[in-house]
Amino acid sequence: MSKHVDPKAVEATSTAVVEIEDITIEKAPTIYGKGILSQFVASVRAKVIGEVPDLTTDKGRKRIASLAAQVARSKTAVDGVGREYLKMLKEQPKVIEAELRNFLTDMDALRDEVRAPLNEYEAKELARKDAIEDAVQAIVDLYTLPEDCHSRDIRLRIAQLENRVPSPRCSPSAWKKPSRSASMASPR
Repeated sequence: MSKHVDPKAVEATSTAVVEIEDITIEKAPTIYGKGILSQFVASVRAKVIGEVPDLTTDKGRKRIASLAAQVARSKTAVDGVGREYLKMLKEQPKVIEAELRNFLTDMDALRDEVRAPLNEYEAKELARKDAIEDAVQAIVDLYTLPEDCHSRDIRLRIAQLENRVPSPRCSPSAWKKPSRSASMASPR
């Protein structure tokens, strides 16, 4: 729906008085600016007011009717193109909004796709750290002795620690950091 605007036409229109032939959709951005149409009104006024036909003759009265019709045609031409231009301007935000919405959706999806391997690595790293903390806490819990602890309690705790079967989550193999090549091999 957008039309190409000729820069030479814009330059010529912005410095010259607007004529009826200049009122086109291609030149609309320069014609429908602040104060430009008042130049057009002044130009038309100068043409029609400067002429003083004789009202006493049929030819003079027809000339006055012709001048008034010329003003009406000029008004209609300017209004028609202006309304068409205004319609284009009102449609432009809808087009831009749709493009921005698509752009944001696509960029969010791309961001998530690029970040997926890092998210996976971070989840594994958090699980690894949690497993280490759980194992350390279990050891601390076994070695934390009350003040009135007897030697049999200490022997029992040592046996529990020696016989403790670590869960897969707490096994020393879970404590190792993933290798760099393993983390890089995951597909995006």
